[in-house]
Amino acid sequence: MAELKQSPGHKSQIELFKSARPDLARLLHLYRVPPSDAEGILSEVQLLLLYRWDSLEDPKSWLIHAVRSRCIAHRRKRRRGLAEAVDAAILDLLPASPGVEADGVRRDLEKFLSGLPPRCRAYLRQRYGLAEAGGGRPRGSAGPSEDSAGRCLEMLADRLLQLDPEPTPVERGENTRQRTR
Repeated sequence: MAELKQSPGHKSQIELFKSARPDLARLLHLYRVPPSDAEGILSEVQLLLLYRWDSLEDPKSWLIHAVRSRCIAHRRKRRRGLAEAVDAAILDLLPASPGVEADGVRRDLEKFLSGLPPRCRAYLRQRYGLAEAGGGRPRGSAGPSEDSAGRCLEMLADRLLQLDPEPTPVERGENTRQRTR
């Protein structure tokens, strides 16, 4: 049977993960990554680390940066999925014909929309059929870009679900990069 040979940097890679463990755990907690997803992120980064090991000048900094980037991407993907699900649920709740139940849903939705920025409010009112007659966009003005429409849906989903009452450091605009030595 063939014997598996370890690369010369194998032990140092294990030591790197051990030394970076507190920083990685802090990042995963900071970005609220569930343990099942954290495992996938760390596995993906570990493979990349193995592939790039010889070309890295500061493997620990690279490792922390790579995990942070994956955490941010994971969080965005998760928020986008929630926003799309909430949007679909709202569209299903708002029947095309007016009625007492639909009026109650519309009133409740208006309450949540009132706390959003004006452009998001206008976009979402129009999307959900809450805009008054003639209250659409002015002629010649373009609708929101896909990114800004997505952000509006994410803000509404956050308000409705109260999923993340406290923004992450990235959402607050704080610098989460700390030098590790």
